[in-house]
Amino acid sequence: TGNSVDKAYLQSMGGMKCIVTLPYLANLVKDSMLAINQAEFIFPKVDSVADPFNNNNSPKLLFRPRAYNGTDSVAGFTDDITDYFQQNYISNTKSYNYLMTRYIQTILFNYRQMYNGNKSFIQRPVYGINLSTTPDNPNSPARVLLYTQKTGNKAKRPKLVITYTKIVDKK
Repeated sequence: TGNSVDKAYLQSMGGMKCIVTLPYLANLVKDSMLAINQAEFIFPKVDSVADPFNNNNSPKLLFRPRAYNGTDSVAGFTDDITDYFQQNYISNTKSYNYLMTRYIQTILFNYRQMYNGNKSFIQRPVYGINLSTTPDNPNSPARVLLYTQKTGNKAKRPKLVITYTKIVDKK
């Protein structure tokens, strides 16, 4: 999406997807490492009577790390294997919630290695995350309209909620 867009439109079956970036995530481990207890992405859905597909909620969103060329990269990515990770639409909050604890821990570990000068140890560089939706049936595309960071109402903006334990480096 563009820099001034306050909503992102997703459509399955080769339609539209969006890119999620985490530009300030590395700042969390600049001074010390963290043990991530839980990391949850929350993507609020636009609830609008003007949207003809408002009540046809896609059952889940696909959340895939991006490769250097923009394609989906699932190498070593295990956070969405089972429904334990709650990658579903939550009707009472009108949002898609996604537990990504292991993925965020891996990213932070890589960033911490960079801060320590160990650039050869980086396992997976971060190019962003592809967010797309699944078809609701084989012949009909699913459509989802989500709020972005540019949304005026801060409570409706997507967010990454991280619960962590700070690990003190021994020197």
